[in-house]
Amino acid sequence: MDRPLSLPGDLDIPPPPDSSATPSAADPTVVGLLSLKLLLLAFFILLTSLADFQEDRTRQVLESVSEAFKGQVQADRSYNLSTAAL
Repeated sequence: MDRPLSLPGDLDIPPPPDSSATPSAADPTVVGLLSLKLLLLAFFILLTSLADFQEDRTRQVLESVSEAFKGQVQADRSYNLSTAAL
């Protein structure tokens, strides 16, 4: 017998791939995607810094939402917790 005896619950884990198949840090695709993500981050930071938040309008929206829900959201139907967990 060349292979060791395995039990029914054991997993056959394949050996790790060789290091030549993994992308390196200088891979152009990785660098391009990182650059794109950094540009998007900078764009949204710029948008946020230029935004003009209107506190009175924000307060009106929050009051409207809190009055509409009154702290509770009504469910369409009730659920039995013992069967819902199954």
